[in-house]
Amino acid sequence: MESAFIRWFIAGVFLTFLASVVIADIIGRIRRSSPSSRSGTGFRHATRHPQRQNGWKAGGRR
Repeated sequence: MESAFIRWFIAGVFLTFLASVVIADIIGRIRRSSPSSRSGTGFRHATRHPQRQNGWKAGGRR
């Protein structure tokens, strides 16, 4: 094969990779800023544990 063909092929692979990274980043930004996120609605995530307090100040169980 000619060296020019190999250079064009490598350039094409690199540009394809670069475009996929840029597109994935744009999609990630759109998903993070979507209004369907429940950040301001008082929703508490299931993986987040409430602060554990011991003693008479702790109050009742949730």
